[in-house]
Parts: sequence; C-alpha cells; structure tokens
Amino acid sequence: MISVCKITTFFTNQNIFYTYFLCLLTFFCTFAPMKRLHLILYVVILLTISLSASAEEKNSSFPVKAWSWLKNYMYESTVKGINQDYIEVPKKEWTAELTTTINHSPLKLETEWNYDKINGTFTSHSDNGLTTAVGVAIAYRSYGIGFSKIVNGTGSNFSIGFSGSKYAINASIKSYESDSPEIKFDGTAWGEPFHSREKTRIDDPIKVRTFFIDGYYFFNGSKFSYLSAYSPSLIQRRSAGSLFVGAMYSHARVNFGSENDADMIIAMQGIERVKSNQWSVGAGYAYNWVPAKNLTVNCTVMPMLTLYNRNTVYRYDIKEIINEDFNRLDDEEYWIDDETSDESTGDLLKKYPLNKEKTPNRVRLNFDARVSLIYHWTNMFVRAYGQFNRFSFGGEDVKGRLIDWTIYASVGTRF
Repeated sequence: MISVCKITTFFTNQNIFYTYFLCLLTFFCTFAPMKRLHLILYVVILLTISLSASAEEKNSSFPVKAWSWLKNYMYESTVKGINQDYIEVPKKEWTAELTTTINHSPLKLETEWNYDKINGTFTSHSDNGLTTAVGVAIAYRSYGIGFSKIVNGTGSNFSIGFSGSKYAINASIKSYESDSPEIKFDGTAWGEPFHSREKTRIDDPIKVRTFFIDGYYFFNGSKFSYLSAYSPSLIQRRSAGSLFVGAMYSHARVNFGSENDADMIIAMQGIERVKSNQWSVGAGYAYNWVPAKNLTVNCTVMPMLTLYNRNTVYRYDIKEIINEDFNRLDDEEYWIDDETSDESTGDLLKKYPLNKEKTPNRVRLNFDARVSLIYHWTNMFVRAYGQFNRFSFGGEDVKGRLIDWTIYASVGTRF
C-alpha cells in the first residue's frame, strides 16, 4: 500500500508548484467568505502541506523551504520568552476539535415619537433566542480557525486567531435572523395614555451580522499564557496572572426588513437598516488558576472606552409620509386590519427615497469579560469558556444596544 507521505512526495517531485499552489489556496480559503466547503479544503490543504513538507525535508525547493520557515516562525512566536516552569509546550503541533456553541444576542432599539397625535417611545426587542451551533476547529500551534453552523435557527459563526507569548489577536463573524420581534410603545396617542406590548411576526426577518476583531498585549507573558486558557496549544502548569492592554473593533449591521414589513419600519422612525462601527481601547487583568494538575481556570476582565462610535442609519423620511396622509391614522381600519395596513403603508414607503444619515461620534464605556476552563490528559482535552460583550449605539432620536454572550465547549485531540 502506498503511504500518504509517498503520494505527496510523488506530487511534489512531479511539480514543484503543487505545494506553492496549495499555500495560495490556503490563503484564499482563510480570507474568502467562509463556507463549509472552504473549511474542509482548509483542513485538507494544511494537512497535505504538512505531510508533504515532512516527506521532503531534503528537498531544497522553495515551497518546502517556505513552509519550514513558516513552521519555525509560528513555533518561535508561540514559545518565545516563556518560562517553562510555568508553561508547558506540547510536543504535538496540531490540534483538532469538535465544537458546540450556545449564543444569545438580544438587540434593543428605541425610537422617540414626537408628533401632534402620537408622543412616546417605540421599543423593538429582537434576538435569536438560545441558539446552538456545532462545528469544527483546527490549529497549528497558536494559529487556528473554526466554523460552526446554527442547528436550531438561521446563522453561522466563523473565527480565526493567532497568539504569541505576549500577544493575542482574534476575529469572529456571527450572523442570525429573527422574525418575531417584540414591539412595545409607552406614551400617549390622540391625547390619551397608551401602552402596548406584543410579539409580532414579520414577513422578512430582521437580519443581524456582527464582526469583531480584538488584540491584547500581556505584560507577564513569561509566566502567564492567555493562549493556554483559550487554546490547547500551550498548558499552564502553575497559577499566574497578568495586566494587559487591549483594543477592539466591532462592526454590526442590522436590517429591519423590507417594504413588506412597512409598519415595523414606520414604528422604528423609518429606519430600514443600521450600520455601527466602534473602536475601543482598554486595560484589564487576566488570571490563570491551576487548582489541579492538567486543569486551568481563567478569568479575564477589561473595561473599554469606545473612542470612535459612529453609526450610519438608512431611513425613510416618515415625517413627510405622515404629513402627506396623516388622516389615515384616524381611520380605525388602519390599526385593525393588518393586511390593509401592510399594503397601504408599503405603497407609501415606495414614494420616498431611502436617505443615508451619519450620527456624530459618541464616546461610551463598554465592557468585555471572559471565563474559561480547560482540562488536558495525554493527547486529548476538553475546554469551555464564556464571553460577554455589550455595545451601545444611537443618535438623537434613536438608541440601540447589542448584548452578545456566548458559551463555547469542545473536545479535541493533538496530533
């Protein structure tokens, strides 16, 4: 039987550009929009390159030298400066995991109504409920990638990260949909106190997509390993902590539906979608507690000051819509007959262009907290962690808040 190493050796000997092509394809799969097929290709490609490089240690071709240099760089960046009395470096280079993720990302949006006949606050609560996603993750030393798919809803999670002894950089993309927002109104209508609260089914679901990238620098990288708490690439053997500084960029995009959900858009002051961009900096403390051999418990806390907080709001000018046909609000059938309301309001929206507004910068205080647990034995490991993020955004008549918390668990092996 021909071994895998012999097969990869054959291909490399036949065409020195083969491995180089795989390197380029790996890069493409990493940064292209992530699909399940891309993840499968990524795993196959990295394993093939590794096997090919191992089989061709004596080969002086550029791809083999490049891969050898890259492996050495990744190893050195992972272990440089660490105190191995506190941190162990496993001999196995690769890790693979089966993952499950439980997430809850409630979104709250408030809009102020100040009109002759209606005064008050409309509030929209939308979330994905408790969603469960399953997926896979693979890493070489401290360089990893993961993908999971929500199984009890619509959406997916993609993450990529790499770390050194004193730094860590992580990025993630999450998306979900909600077709049953809760709409609440508190105020007055036609001069009378009016309060309502109901869960509404909409034709086109609210779509939420978030992108986070964060980076940290740890001052005690020789004894404390952030990587050991959130990846099995290193193992913390003695308890240690570190002060750190960090920065985070977050982007959130919320689509509130289409003209089919015109009444929802009208209630939200004509908002059709919102884009939020934030840059935050902060300082905090992280601690790895080792209560027993092979067990590490981590707690990381960082308050953040959001220095850049700008929102782009796409909205219809509902003041003109209401001024044009305000007498329809006196018609009881407008409020009672949902079908008539959807159709007539949708027709009104089509008459007006979608305007683009940018809100002024607002400095805000946000918070990032994480807790993790990881246990090792032989070449196997199990780990779990929880993460909480809170982001606020808004303008004069619109205020929003996105809370994102995640519980992650996995079982994996080194090889």
